[in-house]
Amino acid sequence: MVITNKIKLIVLSIFLTLLCVACEIQYYETKYTKPRPIKENVFSYAKKKFYLQDTLLIDTMSIYILIDTTCIDCAKEKSVSFFRFFANGKYVAMYEKIMDIDENINNLEKGFIGYYYITKKNVLKMQYFSWTNGGQTRTEFGLFDNGDLLVYDQHPEFALGNQKLLEWMAGDTKKRWKKVKVSNLKPVIPNW
Repeated sequence: MVITNKIKLIVLSIFLTLLCVACEIQYYETKYTKPRPIKENVFSYAKKKFYLQDTLLIDTMSIYILIDTTCIDCAKEKSVSFFRFFANGKYVAMYEKIMDIDENINNLEKGFIGYYYITKKNVLKMQYFSWTNGGQTRTEFGLFDNGDLLVYDQHPEFALGNQKLLEWMAGDTKKRWKKVKVSNLKPVIPNW
C-alpha cells in the first residue's frame, strides 16, 4: 500500500494541531480582561523563590515606565506601559492611559502578572503570562543602568534562553524603562 504525500501532510497537520492544543495553558480573564492562569504552577520562575534583598537595583516603591519613541499609538492614546516590582519576586506589567495611572496603579487586576529574579551577574530575568498561542508564559531579560532598566527587544526564547546569544542577536536593541517615584503607590500583596 502506497501512502501518498497528501495523506502524510494531513496526518502531520493533525498531529501538529493536537500538539499545539496540548501546549496551551488554561486561563481566565479578570474583569479588566487580563489573563490569569488557572493553575499556579505554570511559572518556572516561581520555583526559584527569589526575595529582593538589595533595593539598589530594583526599587519596589517606584514604577518603571517605558521610554519608547517608536510607539505611535502611545502618543495618540496618551498611554504608558510600566512595570511594578514586589520584594517577593513577583511583578506586574501594565498599560494605562496617563490620566488613569494614579487611579489604577494599585489595582493589580489590570496588569499582566509574572515572576522575576536577578542573577549573580545582575541580569534581570522576567517571566509573565500572556494570551500568546492560546495561553503561555513568555520571558524577557534586562540589565540595570543608573537606576533604570534596559530590557532586550528580542525574547530569550529566540536565543534558546542563552544570555550571551541574546546579547549577540539583540545588539543594542534594548528599551529603557525609567524609574519613577510615585507618591500614591500603596504596599499591596500580589495574589498570584
